[in-house]
Amino acid sequence: MLKSMPESESSPEKVAPKLFPEETFPLKVRRIADELFTEDRWVDLYSDVGRPARDPKVMTIALILQQHRNLSDRQMSEATRYDLNVKAALGLAWDDPGIAKTSFSEFRARLLEYGRECEAFNLLNKKLVEKKAIRKKEALYVDASHLEASASTPNPPTLIRKATQQILRQLKKERPEHYRKLGEKVPVTEAVPSNRDYYLLPEAEKLERFGDAASMARTVITELSRKKLSPALKAKLELLDVILEERATDDDEPIDPDDAPPDRTANHRDTDARWGAKGKDKFFFGYKRTILTNKDGFVVTFGVDPGNVSDGSVLDAMVEDAKTVFDVEPEKVVGDAAYGSLDN
Repeated sequence: MLKSMPESESSPEKVAPKLFPEETFPLKVRRIADELFTEDRWVDLYSDVGRPARDPKVMTIALILQQHRNLSDRQMSEATRYDLNVKAALGLAWDDPGIAKTSFSEFRARLLEYGRECEAFNLLNKKLVEKKAIRKKEALYVDASHLEASASTPNPPTLIRKATQQILRQLKKERPEHYRKLGEKVPVTEAVPSNRDYYLLPEAEKLERFGDAASMARTVITELSRKKLSPALKAKLELLDVILEERATDDDEPIDPDDAPPDRTANHRDTDARWGAKGKDKFFFGYKRTILTNKDGFVVTFGVDPGNVSDGSVLDAMVEDAKTVFDVEPEKVVGDAAYGSLDN
């Protein structure tokens, strides 16, 4: 539920012009946001009942400032409590306790749930096209950078066990009776063997550890596939099934690396991250961010893909996105050799 916050006559927003003779970046963001975002934008993402939520425009400005300062959710929460510059930009009263750190992830999740995560960016860029800061016909420049995932890549039996354990934890919370019955058939412990030194073990011990993990996962899948499950639990079960198919044979032995799918899941929580390469001998686990800019440095459009996606394969889609969303059709696209191909 959305609820207007009371405004104080001596709020940071009111006194900011006296305290900051020159317009600061946060105040500039607020001014631009006031021009772009109407009061009712994003209101449809919220219910009319429930506890009051922060104004989505305030949350959008906060996310922009958070990214600009490279702050964690906890650090941004503290900034909304103590930083006068941030309070002024967000229109918060002096005695406002600030935005709770969990509110940032909840707002991001809400935008993603409704497919609205690019809306602020699109509105800003349409304004830049209107002002001719981005021209409809000009050369664009493409480049990619690598984003490390905040996740590890466990060895195969540990990955299978972790994917299994997250199902058991959810099951224990939602359906404790099923959890108890399942405990009669599999060891429903939440402990996972150490991920260290697995590849240094004797081959027989590695096979035994893998077989135990795969067998337990297969039993969990078999038992729960006949039950009526919540969407969250069903999604975790489907993920375990995918991981098992990518990693294990029908006899619960490791799939030969030469026969394994090249795009297989590497982490049970961050299921989209993949191994990628920087050159010939440097590797990373995460994502690849590609941006199209004009000669003045304005970002026309961008894309984020798994780390193993090749640079050139995303170019056509990004050019089409610029044309469809912003009516920008580049005269040419300039990039390094990774983007050069017959298709491009």
